[in-house]
Amino acid sequence: TIDPKDITATIIDFAIKGFIKIKEIEKKGLFSTKTDYILELIKPFKTDKQFENDILLPIFPNNKGGETKKISELENSFYEHVPTIKSAIMKQLIKDDYFPHDPETNRQIYYVIGAAMAFMGVQLFLGFLPSGIIILLFAKNIPRKSKKGTETYYQLKGLYEYINTAEKDRMKFQETERLRSSEPKGEQSERSENL
Repeated sequence: TIDPKDITATIIDFAIKGFIKIKEIEKKGLFSTKTDYILELIKPFKTDKQFENDILLPIFPNNKGGETKKISELENSFYEHVPTIKSAIMKQLIKDDYFPHDPETNRQIYYVIGAAMAFMGVQLFLGFLPSGIIILLFAKNIPRKSKKGTETYYQLKGLYEYINTAEKDRMKFQETERLRSSEPKGEQSERSENL
């Protein structure tokens, strides 16, 4: 990743090389003191690295000795140049063989792949969950029968219904007979007359 410290380090590097002078100044306020810095270009800078040009030209647009700029003056405008600077730094790192490909591009690709997989995973899970439940509920009915199998199924189902109905009628008949046999004889004849 590229940090604001990396940009600051480039300015300090040019100060060490004798192109820039950094002077600390203090602004006294009513309740506190603020520190600011003045950057002064001592002599025109020369560099073959694009990211260094991208950092220094917004500070010293004329690239002439004697130009000055306060850091506080850059606060509201320098941020506009940061994306271009980051891109130039990455290109330089790739050119200098520190990276085979742009790490940010690779990161974006993996973010997209990861997000797509996560989305598909959720979609598949949520899509498969109801489907799975439905399949489980109807699994025993899903296999298709042949014509012979279907005919046999309905024959057996009819036999089941017949036995079930006949059994209920037989049980009813047996229950009635049991009740009759347990009643005293006088009540049985009275019931027979009422019937």
